[in-house]
Amino acid sequence: MSEDVQKKSWWKKFWNPEPEEEKPRKDMNWSITWKVLAASFVIVTVVVIVLQKLLWPAEEWECRNNIMLLNRAAVKWNKAQIAQGNKDPYDVMTQKGLLVEDLTEPIAPPETPAGGKAKKGSIPNLGKSYIQAVLVDQAKLVPQDVATRILRKHKNDRGEEEEIHYYYLGEVAHSWDLYYTGLRVTRDLPDGKKAMNVATKCNAHEMNPETIELLGILILTGIASIFTWSFMGYSLPFKDEEEAPAEAPKA
Repeated sequence: MSEDVQKKSWWKKFWNPEPEEEKPRKDMNWSITWKVLAASFVIVTVVVIVLQKLLWPAEEWECRNNIMLLNRAAVKWNKAQIAQGNKDPYDVMTQKGLLVEDLTEPIAPPETPAGGKAKKGSIPNLGKSYIQAVLVDQAKLVPQDVATRILRKHKNDRGEEEEIHYYYLGEVAHSWDLYYTGLRVTRDLPDGKKAMNVATKCNAHEMNPETIELLGILILTGIASIFTWSFMGYSLPFKDEEEAPAEAPKA
């Protein structure tokens, strides 16, 4: 056979392939369903975590860990204060009350009866951050070395020292997530008091709720399972594995 004839034959097979015999499809059953779902969930979860480790910068991982640590500490502090009957925002004079918003921010001096501001040093914890004064010095919920790392500063373009990350309690839609038990506080806003769910946030890195990350993993698990079932030759209708075959009608 000449080379031209071979090329034409290959071209004809490419554009007009011979129909392949259709393989018999297997009915789905509970056993293969749960096995594939479980395997897909484990594989997808591992792949997502590995990709996060490879693609996320180390600074963002550190910020994520700080958010979880501070949120757990704030929850414990607020729960303890509520158990003691303290439901108002933290008061530097009494050193009691709830953390409602600021964490990295220094504690502001309260107003004196004359309308002035108390001087730094005249009141314990005045001028310290809420992390240092409340979660480290009072509650002992955050180790000092960890707080020092979280509160470290650097010089900006104007030569002023500022925090690398600014942590605070920001409003969230839900009162719980996989990494925290929700905080519910009441804030004094310009239009009055408002009760809201809050969680620790950072100005530099926005952390998605882990429930959203889990939802993404479940969606990918479903897609991977569908492709796996199809590759293995399974299709609907779904049948119970233990279902006995129907008897043929007697003549």
